[in-house]
Amino acid sequence: IVVFGAGLQGAAHLAALRDLHATIDDVVVVNRSAPRAEALLAGLDGKAGLRRAIFVPSADRAAVAAAVARADIVVTATNASAPLFDGAALKAGAHIIAVGGYTAAMRELDAACVARCAVVVDTPHAWDAGDLAQLGAEGRAAVDCGTLGELVLAGFDSKAIEKRLGVARAAALDCTLFKSVGVAFQDVAAGAAVLRAYRRRSRRAGAE
Repeated sequence: IVVFGAGLQGAAHLAALRDLHATIDDVVVVNRSAPRAEALLAGLDGKAGLRRAIFVPSADRAAVAAAVARADIVVTATNASAPLFDGAALKAGAHIIAVGGYTAAMRELDAACVARCAVVVDTPHAWDAGDLAQLGAEGRAAVDCGTLGELVLAGFDSKAIEKRLGVARAAALDCTLFKSVGVAFQDVAAGAAVLRAYRRRSRRAGAE
């Protein structure tokens, strides 16, 4: 897994993905400066299961390209206004999670990356973010596979994208992209779930 950005978003996505995929044993954090990236890596839980955990400076384009070429999952969690890596370097089957850019002027992914991907968004507003919106100016178009909610409600499975796009069109895509710009009601729902859990724990503690 390669994570661009060593802030809260990058750290949270890395932790969540390692919980979800216990086989992740190779972590690369790409950041402009070393201290925050090295602090993130030093704080990783379950480091015994890691074969490699390294920091790569974002200015080292060769090292970034090499890391991206090996990655099964790429997370971008920065405030960049220009693409972070060459999308042509991605290996077939890679999954990209782009969560940093949320305005038309912000951009983490280039056209080569997005054009290879079946694109799923958290909300239709994600199409206004630079990663997707700027493709039109370059004469390219992203392949819309709907929102995450739509796919879940439709009974998401390994054939869901083929069902939506058709077998031939889906076969032309060799990567997947989840583009998120943040959804307020999801934040509210998550906060409510945390509050409910806290109250249940408080009641149990009081009963004891």
